[in-house]
Amino acid sequence: MSALKRYIKEFFTFAKWEQRGIVLLSGALVLIAIFILFYNPKQEVFVAPAISKYIQDFEKQVLLSEKKASFNSDINWNEPLGRKKDAITLFKFDPNTATLEDFRILGFSLKQAQVLLNYRAKGGRFRTPEDFGRSFVVSEEHYKLLAAYIVINRIGDDSVKRFIPNSSMAHQLVDINTADSVKLKMLRGIGPAIAKRIIDYRNRLGGFTRNEQLLEIYGIDSSRYLLLSNQLEKPSKWNRIRINLAEVEELKRHPYLSSYEARNIVYFRIKKGPIRSLQQLVENRIISKSTAEKLSEYIDYSN
Repeated sequence: MSALKRYIKEFFTFAKWEQRGIVLLSGALVLIAIFILFYNPKQEVFVAPAISKYIQDFEKQVLLSEKKASFNSDINWNEPLGRKKDAITLFKFDPNTATLEDFRILGFSLKQAQVLLNYRAKGGRFRTPEDFGRSFVVSEEHYKLLAAYIVINRIGDDSVKRFIPNSSMAHQLVDINTADSVKLKMLRGIGPAIAKRIIDYRNRLGGFTRNEQLLEIYGIDSSRYLLLSNQLEKPSKWNRIRINLAEVEELKRHPYLSSYEARNIVYFRIKKGPIRSLQQLVENRIISKSTAEKLSEYIDYSN
């Protein structure tokens, strides 16, 4: 027993130089701990110019998408009257000269009225009451209420032509599902970059089902769309997805579906059998209700 005690005592006995070393090491460890705890350097991360530009462009696109989403969520397009019907005052007006307050009194919301003013500010003009009725901020119900009060003041032919880049397009409505880049660039409000984006997005969608889908394209805001809407006819046929046969790669190429959703659709189909409605996918939380609404015109349920 005494031998064990002696061994333990010798084991924990340090020479003076060892004791000094332990003190110095302990002090160094304390200093390092304090340094780590309180030192918080502001490091600047180098980002290549090309990557920085890509990030900035992406942020702009996200902000624009949020702005469009906010604009569309604030307006009920199925009930576009800005005020209650009994608060609307009807009077004869020219949509080419009406003020913001005029539009408000006629039942438009503040945002709808501003869209109409922005359209005019960009060179747009309503040549007939029907032109005004085709505007996406004017519902069919609202137009019927106002139609008898719309008075378009005629101006000289030269003034009207000033807004038409090609006289052959004056009375010709364009189908965005069949128009090529040359034809698109002849429309007011469309340049080479926007024309290319329209065609690229059309290819990804398989065609537009509604002209309002142009608002989903970067660079087309509500006022630019209003400028375009009077020049467009209802889109013609578009491609549909055979959802019971399509593989993951085909599904995820569509702008309205993510890779995750595409994989889950195929997995659901394998486990549960043929899909008969998008409501099945909504109920099983594979896609959202809003996604189902956007996709509805693109789905073919045949096997």
